[in-house]
Amino acid sequence: MKRILAILIMSASSAFAVNFGDITAGTNINTLSDSILNISSNGLVKRTGANTYVFDASTYLTANQSISLTGDVTGTGATSITTTYNNIVPITKGGTGSNITAGSGKILQSGASVIALTPYTLPTSVPTTGKVVISDGTNLVGSTPTYPNAAGTAGYQLTSDGTNVISKASDLVNGSSAQQTGFSSNTYLAGSLITIAAGDVSVGSVLHCVFDMSKTTAGTGAPIISIHMGVNGNATDAAVQTITFAAATGVGDTGVFEVWVNFRAVGASATVASVGECRHNLAATGLTSTGAAGVGVISNSTSSTFNSTTVTKIGIGFNGGASYVGTCNSVQTTFNKL
Repeated sequence: MKRILAILIMSASSAFAVNFGDITAGTNINTLSDSILNISSNGLVKRTGANTYVFDASTYLTANQSISLTGDVTGTGATSITTTYNNIVPITKGGTGSNITAGSGKILQSGASVIALTPYTLPTSVPTTGKVVISDGTNLVGSTPTYPNAAGTAGYQLTSDGTNVISKASDLVNGSSAQQTGFSSNTYLAGSLITIAAGDVSVGSVLHCVFDMSKTTAGTGAPIISIHMGVNGNATDAAVQTITFAAATGVGDTGVFEVWVNFRAVGASATVASVGECRHNLAATGLTSTGAAGVGVISNSTSSTFNSTTVTKIGIGFNGGASYVGTCNSVQTTFNKL
């Protein structure tokens, strides 16, 4: 038996109160009829307070809705949207944009009032190794010559070989940083060392070295200049040619020695030729008795052959002979590969 202890009053347009008392055990209310609740359309019964409910006939979304984009960017979708860009380049927020069609190799650039494509083109593929992007006067293109794509030997410069840009031993320089003394035996001049990549010499390559020398009254041997080439950068490297002046005399003197070395051949049977000059204060005495007017010149023809393919160090040695007491204040050296 059911006992209804409350009265239900319902209106489709107003709140209603539902007060239920006890219902006999074992009895359930599974449904409420429209006539009891006075509902004539689909909706929700919504609680608004204690024992107070209202009928809500509002429409709610029950699934994802399809959305369509229009304008410069278009597309349609419910859970995701695939968009299409309609070749319109926005200028600023709210701007009208610029209607453009991309051409091969062109990029966007800022103009006076719009963003537009460049009037020139870029390469449409990556240039080959060692080439750079340059202007041909109309467009940007991959260069015809190639450039080194790795660092060259220290001191080398970029130059043209008539076809490409290469790293080359041009104007390699060295110089002394302190006074040097002694020279009673062959002494490698600090400041004369030139370092090159192994075997990086050519026919016509030039070494030039100039240094000063002062001697005391001691030493009357023949001054000898040695041209050293090898891998050590000291007097243990082979002397590929020597320049020997006439003997010194037992008086003090000061002068300048200058050396030029030219490569005549390179490779496994390399040769050089050299010239040495001594300009000094005394005539035919002091540093050397070569030259009657204070200038002595020694010219050497082609040297014996040697292997230049492994040479990385080139330098100059000076030997005043037994008992020689010399002082050198400055050494300057340059090397140029032709």
